[in-house]
Amino acid sequence: MGTATLIELKLKTMQFFKLYWNVVELGEAPTWSEKDTEFRQIPNFNKRGVYAFVKDSEITYIGVGASKNGTGRYENHGLSKRFNKYCGWVDKPNNIFGVKDERLKDAGAVITLGFEPEHAHLAYALENYLIDQLKPIHNKVGR
Repeated sequence: MGTATLIELKLKTMQFFKLYWNVVELGEAPTWSEKDTEFRQIPNFNKRGVYAFVKDSEITYIGVGASKNGTGRYENHGLSKRFNKYCGWVDKPNNIFGVKDERLKDAGAVITLGFEPEHAHLAYALENYLIDQLKPIHNKVGR
């Protein structure tokens, strides 16, 4: 597996949308967020979509948070629900929030791409496409 860069991730994402996103029918395709290093409220937390761990300009892991689980104001919050597996309260009484996953700790940043609910099914396809194309170091290819 080689090194997958942030530039390559964005180019491959554009290629994916060129193949599978009808701009005339759907408008502009979603885009990647800026890097987040705080992890308390990740970009697109209220959407379903794809996320990537970023170490400097290298993509180390790509995942999907597209679960529809949740009700009321939390319905379709797949990215935040999934990301809570990686981060959370280490010591809530003392207000210490931290990274629980070594892969994210090593990377130090995350970016996300969120879909509106009616297009969220594409998150799974985009995740698989990007993993296949970029082969990030912490993803298992061919699963």
